[in-house]
Amino acid sequence: WWAGIQRVYLGGGLMSGRLGAPVAVMARTIVQAHGFPDFDVRVSPYGGDVVLAGAERLAPMGSLLFDFGHTQVKRAIAGDGSLPSVATPCEPYTYHGWGVAEETVTAVHTQMLDIISQTWMAQTPPSPVIVCSLACYLHNGHPYPSHLNTGCYARLQLLTDNLEQFMTKTVSERLGTSVTVKLVHDATAAGLAHAGEPATAVITLGTTLGIGFAPLTIEN
Repeated sequence: WWAGIQRVYLGGGLMSGRLGAPVAVMARTIVQAHGFPDFDVRVSPYGGDVVLAGAERLAPMGSLLFDFGHTQVKRAIAGDGSLPSVATPCEPYTYHGWGVAEETVTAVHTQMLDIISQTWMAQTPPSPVIVCSLACYLHNGHPYPSHLNTGCYARLQLLTDNLEQFMTKTVSERLGTSVTVKLVHDATAAGLAHAGEPATAVITLGTTLGIGFAPLTIEN
């Protein structure tokens, strides 16, 4: 798969400041010097908001967008720009992993509901579609069981057998109205930001690293 990739965009928090451009130049120089003269590495024009830019392509105008990371939660309204970021519901990252105690997982879910509901209440009126990107790999809206120890969002699978359906239910209950919650892996969303660009991958660099691929088309 990677043999067909000819361009890599870098995005995420670490690439949003002065570090981004020299990292891209250095990476491009090294790759081209080792036998791939046409390979391109550059900072995504969306920078640190590349995940939200991709999530926006999955929702109607006016939808709430969330990028749940391990350091902060970025927020936006589709078609209407970004909102201030808020603190992550995750415990500080350690190389020893996150705790698996049920009360810890429940606390993360509760704080996610708090963030979503407080953001919802501040908008008038938001779309009934909410897109949440998570810093964990997903299959059909649910974290991979084999990735249980890869982060606090992957641990949410301990609460349910389908996280997307569970979040739709619990968010609707919290808001007192029916909404649809769409879950997407954060780097996959980053790839959606560059949909239509062939042979392109996106690497997000933040508290953790993610990889997504730009599809030629988007299926909602």
